[in-house]
Amino acid sequence: MRLVLLNTGLPLVEINTVDRVAPTCDYVSAPEGCWGTGAANKLKVPSRMTIRQGSKLLYDSGDYEEDQSGLTIAIRGNSSAYTEKKPYKLKLQKKADLLFRGDDKKYKDKNWLLLKDDRSMSLNTMIGLKVNELVGMQWTPRFMFVNVLLNDDYRGVYMLSESVRRNPDCRLDVEEATGYIMEYDAYWWNEPLSLAEGTFYQYAPMRYTFKYPDAEDMTQEQMAYIQNAVDQLERSVADGTYPLYVDLESFANWLLAHDILGTSDGGGSNIFLTKRDSTAASKFEMANLWDFDTIERTMGQWSNIHYLWGWYFKWMLESENRLFADAFYSRWEELSATLVDDMNAFLDDFAASPEAVALDNALLLDGKRWQYENTTVDADVEAAKVWFAERKEWIDQQVEMEKAAVSIVPVRTTAAKSSKQRYDLWGRRYHARSTFYVESGKKYFSLQK
Repeated sequence: MRLVLLNTGLPLVEINTVDRVAPTCDYVSAPEGCWGTGAANKLKVPSRMTIRQGSKLLYDSGDYEEDQSGLTIAIRGNSSAYTEKKPYKLKLQKKADLLFRGDDKKYKDKNWLLLKDDRSMSLNTMIGLKVNELVGMQWTPRFMFVNVLLNDDYRGVYMLSESVRRNPDCRLDVEEATGYIMEYDAYWWNEPLSLAEGTFYQYAPMRYTFKYPDAEDMTQEQMAYIQNAVDQLERSVADGTYPLYVDLESFANWLLAHDILGTSDGGGSNIFLTKRDSTAASKFEMANLWDFDTIERTMGQWSNIHYLWGWYFKWMLESENRLFADAFYSRWEELSATLVDDMNAFLDDFAASPEAVALDNALLLDGKRWQYENTTVDADVEAAKVWFAERKEWIDQQVEMEKAAVSIVPVRTTAAKSSKQRYDLWGRRYHARSTFYVESGKKYFSLQK
């Protein structure tokens, strides 16, 4: 099997655990009223790992020796841990750049991921991260497609990826002593530390958890500071003073990226924020996009996170303070002229690359392993190109219409129900999620609170 995998053209990641112990976890359900199912008690198994490209050995971790060599492997994720093909978290005992970018000093890190490539998701992660880069997020995670053998069991095609971590050289750059990386997390109940429940999410409780500092390293002073900072942030979103605490550019870029991608996931969109330090000048910034399994699904409407009352975007877009809406629309106008050409060039380059040929070869084996019929890279690329062409046209029209509607009849709705029937701009019955509606032949912009 090893020779067959090497002949596909993809790098081969081979992991052998000590005594061939398999990574395991326990499966847990959310508390009443909370989201999801989770995984707990994830066993970190000492291991040795090699990475080969054809006949060339690219990396050898050596046998496991704590703080010296080898690595640990553990199952990662919550709902994704329930699938038969599981994602994994790798923790090297000695830093290295597993993507071999030619500058080991800059890119080396201990923390890496094996994200499963599901053919049902096509080239979603690659496409999503390219959009992340094009809109200008502060960091774009890098990865490469690989085959994985775990204790001689072929696990399929994965993406060997950087993880969301603090690393000022090559990942998220926050101050070591006073910086924070946080996630607005549906699975906070399965994490060791979280802030108090926020005031915005109306469907189930959501809380901020931490990617940095680690829970065991967080002091009471740090917890008190960041809780107060988040409380201040949420008050400012509600009262319209949000530009004092929000980095408008990064927030506009993040939302626009999901709108371009048409992401349907709203409640658990992997919302990562950073606060670079604890100075008064430090604002909350959006970090990077993550998890693209629901992109290209909201045809004819914005992404779901654009509409939901559960986080800050809808409030800022509909605020009497127009700075965020202006930043959002202006950013689209900057990107619109080149988005389709940039994406088409990227997709065409990938489709013509040796990596694409190797990926097609490997996915035939992955399909046999997990019993599905895979498509081809060329088919996925063509489908993506159609999406971006149609998406650009729709967003162009939508932005023009929304900007015009704001200047027509801005009103604030109240709890009182109108006796006149309202319709949204697509002729559908108006509902609370709609920002614009038509009543008696006039267009209105809703500033609903």
